[in-house]
Amino acid sequence: YQAKGILKQVVPDTWRDAWYFRLRELNAPYEINVDLDMANQDNLTVFINYRVLDYQQRFIGATGVGLSVNAVVKLIDKYQRRYQRSVLFTDATGKVILTGSEGGLHGLKIGQPLTDNADLNDLLAQRATPTEGSHEYKDSKGHSHFLNVRQLPELGWYLLVDKRETGALDPIRHSLYLNLVICAMITLVVLLLLNGMLRRHQASTEALATLDSLTGLPNRRSFDLLAAQALQEAQRDCAPLAALLIDLDHFKVLNDTHGHLAGDEVLRQFANVLQGSLRQSDILCRWGGEEFIVLLREAEGRQAIDVAEKIRRRTEQFTFSYEGQPLPLTTSIGLSALQPGDTLHALLTRADRALYRAKQAGRNRVCSETPGTGHE
Repeated sequence: YQAKGILKQVVPDTWRDAWYFRLRELNAPYEINVDLDMANQDNLTVFINYRVLDYQQRFIGATGVGLSVNAVVKLIDKYQRRYQRSVLFTDATGKVILTGSEGGLHGLKIGQPLTDNADLNDLLAQRATPTEGSHEYKDSKGHSHFLNVRQLPELGWYLLVDKRETGALDPIRHSLYLNLVICAMITLVVLLLLNGMLRRHQASTEALATLDSLTGLPNRRSFDLLAAQALQEAQRDCAPLAALLIDLDHFKVLNDTHGHLAGDEVLRQFANVLQGSLRQSDILCRWGGEEFIVLLREAEGRQAIDVAEKIRRRTEQFTFSYEGQPLPLTTSIGLSALQPGDTLHALLTRADRALYRAKQAGRNRVCSETPGTGHE
């Protein structure tokens, strides 16, 4: 249920509803997770869901609140402007998950690892993220910085608040204390979602959107968060996970011949073909240009290849058109399956190599970079 009435009926073994049945079996009173908000046009949202019990302590339902990722970005922008601090969140591997709309610490953007910035090398000391607590360091221009790091175990993230300081000792101490206060404030906002819920804005600019404006599919910002969660679940449950990297063959020629409007329409139609070929539990994203990426949950070996072949075959057989003119189209697909110890980067790198082989072999084919499946 939502404010306007019944939204949907939850169904076991459905990816969108997995949170409800997971919460039902939970021992803790609540759960924090990152998911798509069906009631808010599938915007990526941080949820806190609480178990509701009757007087006999029996589970009777769930209630919760959510703060959209776009709202968090706006809150970060507000704190950065007000306190002249750089604020960002990273995952356990040091990759930036959230920061302000114009970047955070030393200009780092979403998706970049902390190791991209040379000023942080001494602090990192072979680690992905600095240790928790307060740190002092100098940047390449000789400016002193004070960095506070706090772990958010509920999300598996790290919060970093950085201030450049050039004053005397007393202002430096004041800066450290203020940094700690800001850390506590931001942590409270993200975890309890109280201040953010009151100030939440529905409208967001295309630059901050989590959905691709052309196809309506999740974009790379959404994919990074959803894929990290899927990878963590697969590794925790020892479940199979396969990645498909998909490229439309000779798409530039189509654009040059028929115009960009025709190309845009073909991309929209191809997105529909993809959605009709996948399960609701699979993760689909427009990677950029004419490239798309799919994560297949609970699919391994021959099953993953069959899904890729189904996409390739349907694309070849589908009648793409623009203003009544048919536009034939084929696709090349690179496939890779999750291996023990894989990172998301390693999984996608193998899929990219397989895609390169598919193009070199003449396109309109599926190639696999996964041991045990053979090369096709």
